[in-house]
Amino acid sequence: MKRFCGFVALLMATGMLGACAAPVMTVAGDVAGAAAEKTVDIWQAGKDETYQPFPLEAVVTATQSAAAELSLKEIKEEKHPDQLKLIYTDDRKQKFVVTIVRRSATLTELHVDVGLFGVGGLSPTLLRQIVWYLPKNPQTPHPTTMP
Repeated sequence: MKRFCGFVALLMATGMLGACAAPVMTVAGDVAGAAAEKTVDIWQAGKDETYQPFPLEAVVTATQSAAAELSLKEIKEEKHPDQLKLIYTDDRKQKFVVTIVRRSATLTELHVDVGLFGVGGLSPTLLRQIVWYLPKNPQTPHPTTMP
């Protein structure tokens, strides 16, 4: 009888542990999913990108025009094969890194990065200005002023 009671107690303990483990695993899974999502949000903070159907040169010209209109100062230019990185700063020493990547003769990838701790609204503002300065189609000249 003593063995039987010990066996039943062991079964009950095992059953209780199994029942408790399931909610713990569910909570851990939910927390891990939220943490992974937050990590992606942090990684993308201060960054915006677009793909435009224009040659790299047209996007570079539009970028320089947009930066000039926003009174950003160019502090560095890094040339790589099929890629150009333009680094600007504003009056408050906020860095804007614009990366322009040639995808094909008429397709260009454009990234604006103000950094993890940069003001979040700055990257979409500069990106919007750059896109505005792109010609309406590749045959039209660049605009000179905004409406």
